[in-house]
Amino acid sequence: MVTRDGLRLRTAQWHPADRADSRGTVVLLQGHREFIEKYFEFIHDWLGRGYSVYTLDLRGQGLSDGHLQDRRKNYVPSFDLYLHDAHDFIVTHGLVRKRQPSSPLILVGHSQGGHLALRYLRDHPGVFDKAIVMAPMVNIHFGNEVVETVASWVVRANMFMGKHESHAPGQAMKTSPLQRRLAFELLTHDRDRFADQDYFFSQNPALHTGGATYGWLDAALKSIARMQTALFAESISIPVLMLLAGQERIVNNVDALSLADQLPDCHVVLHEQARHEIYKETDDIRQAMWDDIDRFLGYRFL
Repeated sequence: MVTRDGLRLRTAQWHPADRADSRGTVVLLQGHREFIEKYFEFIHDWLGRGYSVYTLDLRGQGLSDGHLQDRRKNYVPSFDLYLHDAHDFIVTHGLVRKRQPSSPLILVGHSQGGHLALRYLRDHPGVFDKAIVMAPMVNIHFGNEVVETVASWVVRANMFMGKHESHAPGQAMKTSPLQRRLAFELLTHDRDRFADQDYFFSQNPALHTGGATYGWLDAALKSIARMQTALFAESISIPVLMLLAGQERIVNNVDALSLADQLPDCHVVLHEQARHEIYKETDDIRQAMWDDIDRFLGYRFL
């Protein structure tokens, strides 16, 4: 797909074996630095339940074009561009339509994708019937308010100095053994599923996206501020399932719960033993996740 500003985005779609008996359609929005292949098992599970799945590599991620030639850096000037891309993707595939209860349209997003999903629902009411946000980036986990304030000032200072394309602290070396070990301890308990992306990188190194720049962080913080404005959540009227990880250290669960309280129809489930990537967790945690999703969608997996 070609974006409004001329970037080429990689997209994909799958349909269940019996398309005539499809239960609905899922639009999947990925997390920061992720790519389509990372969701292969999650997508397979949706297909097994009879849903079609549409997704894309966000600009600057996976095999989609980005704003910088240096793929070691993840940069976007505004999260609004992600939202424009998502809407154009949905329109291109004819998924914008009036509600059809017999074939629901479901928006699913993880982390950064959960953030984008919530903003999309706010900006485009009436498109989706239900939404599922997993560990949504309602805010970044800074540890405490002091660190959050300092981090915000550091980002602003570096943006003022024109360093929007420079790596933020700790983001430059994303492939070192130490960084990989730390990432595992943040993301999942399942070593085999964690290793999936390393296999895909070995098959196609171009899938790898580097760490966040000050520009990406600035865009993220501005988008987060928009989510925290008055009446943002109240306007999202469709049912939302919010899945949170009990061992979360990447996004802020407190702010996520605060936003969930403001949503008119939100079901929150906290998976106490899960780390950030619930969909890449151990079998027992993933099964609990799917039990939540199946109940939310009224599905019986025979």
